[in-house]
Amino acid sequence: MKFECNKIIGKKTEPMGAGVLSSDSREAVFFTGNDESTSDILGRLERPEMTSITSDGFRLRGFEETGFEKDGTKKFRYMEWWCRYLPET
Repeated sequence: MKFECNKIIGKKTEPMGAGVLSSDSREAVFFTGNDESTSDILGRLERPEMTSITSDGFRLRGFEETGFEKDGTKKFRYMEWWCRYLPET
């Protein structure tokens, strides 16, 4: 199933594009293609949690990697996504 996802930043949204979502309790990955080796990753959330679901989509929240600290540990920021179901073609 394909989705169109947007990052929610304050009161604004930033389009991520259309693609496929793969998720478990540790990580959610949004990518182009159908989990092929040539697929581009459009977004990734650590520790994802579904916060709401409606008839046309759902909202995820989690933590997005933003780089590394000086000591080499990963830096994260809180992020929310709104993903809308796309009709099958």
